[in-house]
Amino acid sequence: MLCAPASSSAEDTHYYAMVREGAYGYTGDSPAHKPGDLPAPAAVIFIRFLGESGNVLRFQWNNGAGNVIEEACERPCAVVKESQYTGDRLDFTTNKTFAAHTGIGQAISDGLSGKLTAVSAGSHKPNAPVAINPVETVETAVAFSDADVKQIIIASQNNEMRFDRDYKGKSFSAAGTFDLASKSLMSKTEYRIEVLVAGKPVDCFTEDTSILHSVVDWQKGQKVHIDGIIGRTTLGTLILDSGCRVDSVD
Repeated sequence: MLCAPASSSAEDTHYYAMVREGAYGYTGDSPAHKPGDLPAPAAVIFIRFLGESGNVLRFQWNNGAGNVIEEACERPCAVVKESQYTGDRLDFTTNKTFAAHTGIGQAISDGLSGKLTAVSAGSHKPNAPVAINPVETVETAVAFSDADVKQIIIASQNNEMRFDRDYKGKSFSAAGTFDLASKSLMSKTEYRIEVLVAGKPVDCFTEDTSILHSVVDWQKGQKVHIDGIIGRTTLGTLILDSGCRVDSVD
């Protein structure tokens, strides 16, 4: 279900917190803003709206790890097609369920309600941090990958304060191999999907049927891609928050 702006005046509300050179800044998990509202200090992801054609809306943003992400969805946008690029090379394409609480989910909501102005697609190069004013700097969202997984786990084991400051709540996206799928002890409908990333286990707990219907046919060692928000670690395993995804790349 699409999220609705919090204000009673739909025409004067939007989810973006700021605009920079045609890109809209979103913080995720934030209420709708009225024109003139000042954004609260937070990590901001800047998203370009590329326009709508044939009921298909297109967006583009940078994940902070050197990749450009392009999103496309057909009204009413229950499913979003996501493509990741490194330079001009397409890394992977996956379908994901619309998530209203994320930055891209908020951008889609604004696009569906006609709050965004389309711009041309940018290059496949990451944006630099954005200075809002001389005393406040908002950084683009940080994404960690397979190169970081060992340090993330070590930080959680040796210095939990550093783990909370540097990693918890940040996005994680990496290639790996499928290791196992088992039913969650906490839910009858949820499963734990474990992926080996740089030799370290990364878990995604999910009850998303679009994921589970695919996983049921996977073989141990199959190449996959895992995405989500860093939550915690347990016994040397990195665990992503709910809403994570695991997709085959074979």
